Amino acid sequence: MSDNFSQKHHPSEIRLIRETKTLEIDFEGGHSVALPAELLRVESPSADVQGHGNPLRRASEMSHVTGFTQLGIRFVSSSNRADYEA
Repeated sequence: MSDNFSQKHHPSEIRLIRETKTLEIDFEGGHSVALPAELLRVESPSADVQGHGNPLRRASEMSHVTGFTQLGIRFVSSSNRADYEA
């Protein structure tokens, strides 16, 4: 007895639909799946999703964070000295 989940399925076409923020995948045999970007973002095993990305960006996405105030010049990323001189 063979089930569909034990067989290897190879994609025949992969499309990004920007308007709906969806990744559509067609498989050999006529099967297809549409994956919303939000699902891919939440379920992604990437380092950024797992908490190893930019902490300021992650904090800015939190609903209870209303703003940031820079204290000092630590981790200044600009090479233009006028951007951070006191």
